[in-house]
Amino acid sequence: MTPVGLFEVGPAEAPGCWSWSPHPTLFTPSGFLQGGAALGVAIATLQLAAGRPVVWANAQFVSFATVGSTLDFAPAIVATGRLTTQARCCVSRSGTELLTLQGALGARAADHDGTWVRPASVLPPDACPVYVAFAAGRGDLGDLVEMRLAQGRTKAQLDGVRGERALALWIRFLDGADDLSAPRLSVIGDFMPLVFAEALGIRAYGNSLDITIRFGPQRAGRWVLLDIHAHQVHNGVGSARAFLWGQDGALLADISQSAIVRLGG
Repeated sequence: MTPVGLFEVGPAEAPGCWSWSPHPTLFTPSGFLQGGAALGVAIATLQLAAGRPVVWANAQFVSFATVGSTLDFAPAIVATGRLTTQARCCVSRSGTELLTLQGALGARAADHDGTWVRPASVLPPDACPVYVAFAAGRGDLGDLVEMRLAQGRTKAQLDGVRGERALALWIRFLDGADDLSAPRLSVIGDFMPLVFAEALGIRAYGNSLDITIRFGPQRAGRWVLLDIHAHQVHNGVGSARAFLWGQDGALLADISQSAIVRLGG
């Protein structure tokens, strides 16, 4: 449960708090930190504080961080039971709050686990075409992950005709780490707003307002199928839900999110 590599934190000045300087590849081409990255590190600090794996987390995004920023994480244990911990974390930059996260952590032995949803029927990653959400070679998100289009249209294929509500992307980190821990799943999940271009049939992107993520197993692995389903766009705000699947068909997480929908990109 200790964050490593891209998501490794160090001690902050305040007791029990953590500091993190995001790598440039976690930023958008516009120079803003991807919200899922900050969410993932906040979850990691809660796991450090509680000594338990995350069950679910919810975050409200209220501000942003730019390239070169250092973020501070202040986890707080709200309640601890025999098997479950309730906690929250405030993430800030130079005293400005960026997001507030709350969640639950813990695990209990059970012999009645099951999954009642199924992944989309798609080809494996190597058989799917490359999907370019961000251009490579600029040292930002375009150099962080590889995407393959499993269901839906590329940006070049958008013709103004509204599509189906679904977009499915195979996604893996380019650092080669065999790691599908909570921070990495949070980053992958926050690509959910890409579905609004498919749904509207025009180039569009989203700025996250909130996100809720419920976790299955945190495990080794590389490719994740992000299976996104748009719900609606109303008054400039879109809502959607997504499932994150491992290559073996295991449900790794499910996410719901709302975002400001902007045209272009």
